[in-house]
Order: sequence, then C-alpha cells, then structure tokens
Amino acid sequence: MIGENTFIYGSDMNKEAILFSMFSVVFVVLAMRSVVDTQAQTVLLEYSKLFLAGYLGYLLK
Repeated sequence: MIGENTFIYGSDMNKEAILFSMFSVVFVVLAMRSVVDTQAQTVLLEYSKLFLAGYLGYLLK
C-alpha cells in the first residue's frame, strides 16, 4: 500500500529535509574547524562546490 511505503521509506520532502540537515551539520562543523585549520578552509570550499553542483543537478532533473 502507498501509506505503508511512505511510512517505511519516508516522503521526498522528508528525504530532502534529512539531506539538507546533514549538509548543514557538516557545513557548520567545517566552518568551525576552518577558523583554526587552514586546510579545513579548502575542504569547506570544495564541499560547498559539490553541494551547489548536486543541488543544481537536483533542480534540473
């Protein structure tokens, strides 16, 4: 049944919220580390680029 699948797997909106929350947590941790560690600044920049590319790809699908 549709209701059962939605309960087990979650809706698309829930998946989007979970992915965005995961991105936000990693972003904040990297941002806090980049204050102290210069290499973390590079990782933060690359992580942000990957997120933007993935998000644009998601919007264009």
